[in-house]
Amino acid sequence: MQETSELRTVIESLYEIFATYPLRADTNACACCHSAYDAQRLHMKPLRKLNADHLRQYAGDALFVWGEVDDFKHFLPRIFELEVAHGDSFVDPQPPEFNVMEIEDWLCGIAQAEVQLSPYLGKWLATETDNARLNLAAFIAHTDFAKPNRRPSDYWTTAPNYSMRLRRGYAVKPLRGHAGLV
Repeated sequence: MQETSELRTVIESLYEIFATYPLRADTNACACCHSAYDAQRLHMKPLRKLNADHLRQYAGDALFVWGEVDDFKHFLPRIFELEVAHGDSFVDPQPPEFNVMEIEDWLCGIAQAEVQLSPYLGKWLATETDNARLNLAAFIAHTDFAKPNRRPSDYWTTAPNYSMRLRRGYAVKPLRGHAGLV
């Protein structure tokens, strides 16, 4: 998109409107998804000097696994400005291909927020699409949850109670014998 004088005025107005939202020292980036360096990148330069490389990850994960509404409001003028300048190359509008590790990441996030995973896994089981079945089969085949002698990785090692819950049957037991999985 080409920046016009009217668009520049709108961008400057956004900076003025959202100037009341300061950058917090800790933007609460999900430790499963982002390194400490990822979070530090947001603090490396003043807001208007942050480039697409500084903000791309945050913009893609804001409010899902990184930060709160006020954090997003802080960065919103710069994200908008970078989107105008870079278009689709700033934040890819097409999500990456869903893979097994992403499934585990989602379960990790849900486990941190909820007491039980079984309602979510039950909905997954009830989904009558080939894609849902294939992703579920891939998850079972390629993760450590279905392998009794393997140690869990990443987040699950710091939350053994969630890992044990999955191993004891919240994920694997209801899947045994489920028609149409393979």
